[in-house]
Amino acid sequence: MALMLVKFDLKKRVKLAQTVWFMYWFAVMAGVLVFSMGLFFKIELRKRSELMDNNESHILPNLLIFMGLIACGINAFGGKVCYDSLDPTKFVKWKPMLKTFLVFCVVFNALLIVTALMCFVMKIPLQFTLSEGLKNGMRYYKDTDTPGRCYMKRTLDLMQMEFRCCGNDHYRDWFEIQWVSNRYLDFSAKEVKDRLGSNVDGQYLMDGVPFSCCNPSSPRPCIQMQMTNNSAHYSYDHYTEELNVWKRGCREALLSYYGGMMNTIGALVFLITLLEVAVTVGLQYVDTSLSTLANPEDPESESEGWILEKTVKETFTDIMAKMKATGKGGKVEEGGEEGVATGFPTLVSGIFCGFGSPPPKKTLKSSKYDIEEIMLDCVQMELISNANVFRTSSAPLANFGGMMHRNIAPLTNILRLNSLSYTERPREGVFPSVIMSQGLWRTFLTEAQCK
Repeated sequence: MALMLVKFDLKKRVKLAQTVWFMYWFAVMAGVLVFSMGLFFKIELRKRSELMDNNESHILPNLLIFMGLIACGINAFGGKVCYDSLDPTKFVKWKPMLKTFLVFCVVFNALLIVTALMCFVMKIPLQFTLSEGLKNGMRYYKDTDTPGRCYMKRTLDLMQMEFRCCGNDHYRDWFEIQWVSNRYLDFSAKEVKDRLGSNVDGQYLMDGVPFSCCNPSSPRPCIQMQMTNNSAHYSYDHYTEELNVWKRGCREALLSYYGGMMNTIGALVFLITLLEVAVTVGLQYVDTSLSTLANPEDPESESEGWILEKTVKETFTDIMAKMKATGKGGKVEEGGEEGVATGFPTLVSGIFCGFGSPPPKKTLKSSKYDIEEIMLDCVQMELISNANVFRTSSAPLANFGGMMHRNIAPLTNILRLNSLSYTERPREGVFPSVIMSQGLWRTFLTEAQCK
């Protein structure tokens, strides 16, 4: 039984096609939105790329840009298909590729879900990236004369003022590194010598922070030097005094900023995924409702549409069976008739009907095979729908004989060539298929003895 079966008349089919067409153009704008969000996020990350430890943080914005471009393309194509579905003569040219397109849409929707999940998950590696990047940036803060690092002081100062933060995790992080360049130190001064000798690394460490850590809203002038020395400042106790520097670390501030942005983008991508799923389901209904006309020559006849022709379980079972049969089709087991009987029907049906197509309805268990029956069974499939004319030259037939010769011997009466005139009568669910008599080779094998 079909999944979510719906009956359609001409009026409902037209309304369905118009609605899905309208939704597809909304989906195109949604694709532009995804592209724009990825571009904006990438620009924001590049502004502070010096404060990030690696380039892995750019994976997400690059993925958003790519998915946005793909969304614009497939939705524009889907909209065109829905528009042409109102005219049966125009819809015929899209019919052969619709199944492939719908499969691609399903895969794309799955990738959109993965992208939305990545927006929430990527905050974890971003946290470590910011931690290491800020630590390295603070270490290079003093290197204003070093090529390639002279911009780091400006970058950190602007960031601390913009995000109202200080240090990596806390303002005390500045106490553990030398952030004043040696060119501004008087090495003959006793204080400088004492500070350089107070640690094994020979760094000029002090209990102070850069000016960019100061809170301009504080009523007291900023105390950024000797912050732990109560005697250095009048009426000051750093244990009880409300410090006039930012207390929040910059890693937390940046993670909150980028994390909020990623949460918003993830939620929007998830909503866009729902829209993409809706238009994919709508296009499936358009396709099936036009393929199941009771009378294909009468556009006003009734038809049925569905999401899946069978239940989910049956569809999954069929897919697995086809994959298994396709895998066995090109491989014939050595020894015994059982291996030949398993692979041969699938191989023959793959040659005439195309690999991945449903195998013939009849199960061939004997050692002799009637290729004519397999051909006629394949003809009844939708592979030759919409009045297509199929022609086979002698070269593929010769290839076919060589392929059979490798697995079955002896072969007798191979490749008897005749003309064929076959017209399939219209039946419910299938477009009428007409095969012209002129120029069509009919090939069948009368006897084939298994090894």
